[in-house]
Amino acid sequence: MKDSAKTDKRVMRTRKAIGEAFARLLETTEYSKVTVSAIAREADVNRKTFYLHYDSVEDVLAQLLEERIAEIVESDKQLVDCEHVAPYMKKVFCDLLTMMDEAPIFRDNVIKYVSYNRLLDMAKDPILENIHHQRQALGMPKRPDIEYVVTMYLGGLYALYETWSHDEATDMTLENLAETACGLLEPGVREMLNEDRQSLQ
Repeated sequence: MKDSAKTDKRVMRTRKAIGEAFARLLETTEYSKVTVSAIAREADVNRKTFYLHYDSVEDVLAQLLEERIAEIVESDKQLVDCEHVAPYMKKVFCDLLTMMDEAPIFRDNVIKYVSYNRLLDMAKDPILENIHHQRQALGMPKRPDIEYVVTMYLGGLYALYETWSHDEATDMTLENLAETACGLLEPGVREMLNEDRQSLQ
């Protein structure tokens, strides 16, 4: 167990060094010109070590994004309320959008270089886990169709953000963008919750 813990700490330190090196390189180098060799050199590791942890430059970007998304979803976990799923989703989406807009490493590269399916899974899985956990705590049955709702929310958010990020003339704020995404599906969520309440009466 101790050896495993030490190994885990070494892995975490190495990945942190690689991630930080990658971020530093992006301050002066276009993403498309960042290479594995450059990251390894900046992180003071060899290429073999890099490939023990990542498959590619894109994999580093995706891993950093996944860690940040997990932090956001975890920080909003206390807001999960099965009676009001839409406000929870709106808060998560606002935080995700703000993160994308404020961090150049993500804002400038995620849409171009991280696949839609991978991005979807990064956010969907922890959000669903939070919702299902809260429903279970309240004695509410597990609803597989909630996954479809969350998937539609995230898919719509992705499409809206992509359109918004390329629209230089828009005056829509990030909060307005999140409200638009949530407003499109809130009636459906409300109907599902009404069914739940009726089944528990």
